[in-house]
Amino acid sequence: MNSVLPAAIELYLKEANFSTTEMMILKKLLEQDALTLRELASKSGKSTGVLDIAMKKLLRKGIAKRTVINGTMRYCIDSLDSIAAWVKHDMEERQQDMRRKHQSFEYFIASLKVDKKRPDMEHFTGLEGLKQAYTKLLESGYELLTVTPILYRAEDDPLRDFKVEFFKKRQGRKIFQRIIAPDAPLTRRFQSRDMFEYRRTVTLPSSDFSIGFERTIVGDTVACFNFQDETACLLKYPELAGAERSVFENLWSHALGQEQQDQLASPRQMTMPILVEAPLSTRIGSSIRQFILSWQSIATFSFFGLLSAAVTVGLYTNTQNINLQRMQEKAMSIATTGALHFSTKELDQLRTEADWEKPEWSKVVHTLMLIRRHDPDIYFAYIIRKVSDDDTQMEFVADSHSLNPYANSDADLSNDVDVNQNDLYDGPDILQWPGQKYDTAPNTAFEAYNGPTTTPSFYEDQWGKMITGYAPMYDEDGNVSAVLAIDIIADKLEELTAQNFSPLFVFIIFFFLFIFVRYAAINKPLLQQCWAIAISHRRLLILWLVFIIAVIVALTMLYQWHLRQLRIEEMGKRLMAIAVTAAGEFDPADLDQLHWARDMKTEAYQRVFRQLNEIRHKNPEITFAYIFRVTEDEKNFIFVADADSNWNLPVYSKYILDDTGTFDETDENVAPGVVFDDSVAQVMAPAMRQPSYGLNSLNQWGRYVEGFAPIYNKDGIAIAVLGFDVELETMK
Repeated sequence: MNSVLPAAIELYLKEANFSTTEMMILKKLLEQDALTLRELASKSGKSTGVLDIAMKKLLRKGIAKRTVINGTMRYCIDSLDSIAAWVKHDMEERQQDMRRKHQSFEYFIASLKVDKKRPDMEHFTGLEGLKQAYTKLLESGYELLTVTPILYRAEDDPLRDFKVEFFKKRQGRKIFQRIIAPDAPLTRRFQSRDMFEYRRTVTLPSSDFSIGFERTIVGDTVACFNFQDETACLLKYPELAGAERSVFENLWSHALGQEQQDQLASPRQMTMPILVEAPLSTRIGSSIRQFILSWQSIATFSFFGLLSAAVTVGLYTNTQNINLQRMQEKAMSIATTGALHFSTKELDQLRTEADWEKPEWSKVVHTLMLIRRHDPDIYFAYIIRKVSDDDTQMEFVADSHSLNPYANSDADLSNDVDVNQNDLYDGPDILQWPGQKYDTAPNTAFEAYNGPTTTPSFYEDQWGKMITGYAPMYDEDGNVSAVLAIDIIADKLEELTAQNFSPLFVFIIFFFLFIFVRYAAINKPLLQQCWAIAISHRRLLILWLVFIIAVIVALTMLYQWHLRQLRIEEMGKRLMAIAVTAAGEFDPADLDQLHWARDMKTEAYQRVFRQLNEIRHKNPEITFAYIFRVTEDEKNFIFVADADSNWNLPVYSKYILDDTGTFDETDENVAPGVVFDDSVAQVMAPAMRQPSYGLNSLNQWGRYVEGFAPIYNKDGIAIAVLGFDVELETMK
């Protein structure tokens, strides 16, 4: 006989309360008809004591029996049917026991149902009692259905502070509230705040509204609040709560003006408490209200206010630094160009105070005055030099305000100049004569002997706070004999910065951006639901994404365009300032001689050609330098001179302008009398009347930012225009 019992049979015997030792004895006895305890012990490895206990259990169950064989007590199985009979008997007893337990449980449940049908009532009095009653309503976790008259304005409600906290708790537990109230001014005011209070209020005509207390249904509880008597009652009665809920749903449907069958659930559903999802707009509004009113929001607003202010200050400082650099470049460019106006021989004649009476003094000062008046940004224009070879001392040579250094003395002279415009003639208004010491000269003034430079930042002396550009003035031997200085007052920096940067606007943008990010961070579930709604309408989502991307691209392009316009405007103004400063260098008599290509061989053209290239050399950002005049019909413009065109150059200039490696019409020399392309006429036309700048339209030479200034004859009539171009693609 096979002694191995199937696993299912072993499990069945085990569930019938057979121990492991008993099942082992059964298997051994099935192998042999009869065994002694010692034989069982030797075959199983268990002690005879353990086997004796297990064998006695089998004997009591009637499965095993004793028998004497050859005078020895042995044990054997009585019959296989005895095992099946005992298992069946055991299973029947267990089933009877389970039935008895089930009956006891049913009796217990029935007793509970009887108890539950008895209404459970609680009473509360006073304001504190009302607060306790409201708090108990939240324990069920279900929607609040309320029918109430609105008796107070929110600010007059004696439970005002508590109701704010009650709203926060409802919102935290996602418990929405629906309210039916009489149509009245107080109700409409109350209704207007639904979006922020995590609720919805509908109105009924006052004639249909008869109760004077508040009734709220939540779960299987009906709560009544009498605010005038400051009493409350909570009645826990499922049948009553179900009936009240049905009435409420009918009133709600009627108030919404919709058909009853479209709004009501089945009668069985209406009697069951449900958890209603609040509208998305209400949840957003309530979250915003809670976010704004909590004490954490005060700290959040303060922190983000400081952070936004720090970012704004950083951007403002960066903008100021950029504008400061532009002011430095402009001052240095004007100084570099203006230095070409002066003869060092004339400057050498101005050494002592008495030299102000010399004609050289008047000529130099008038030239400085012209440089200053041609550009409103220039505050002072003056010439200084080292005292002998002393590297620590500077002296004045001439000043744009110092035509007569004795204007404000006791002498009866006429040149009264209020330099700092404070309506007083004081220290800063004492004008400078040749040889007067400049004790407060910055170190940069000495560095200008090595080349054009500017002060690294603003410096302040008795004449104000300035940024200064310096340019050396060379004699015939190439030695620096003096320095031209151009001052721009510090107030100009604030004016420039205000034109392209609004601190308040930037602060507001960053502040609300940080607030939005913070709000989104603490309301992730709300954002996730908004996203879920969006992706459920794929077409709408695609439209929104396209719209957002379009807005971002448009704003980026607008910002880039704005920056580009600022760069063009700044470069145009700078070129115009250089042109205004340099226009006085050209002799009108030389220009009157230049009309034909053959005139390029004249000394007049060579002088103009050298002057144009010298100006361009001093201002390396300039691509083209040229002079033109208007024709008789005032619509066409012709070249007078060009810095890249001369008779001794090939027909095609050595300057290959488009870097193609070949010469073409864009590289061709332009001689006096060559007509300009009509496309630039619109930009150039105003230049005959006053200094101007602009961006030309695309022509054979490309696109350029241009600055112009008229050149006048001795009668003050504009006879030509000096122009400078900077290639648009090379601008920083």
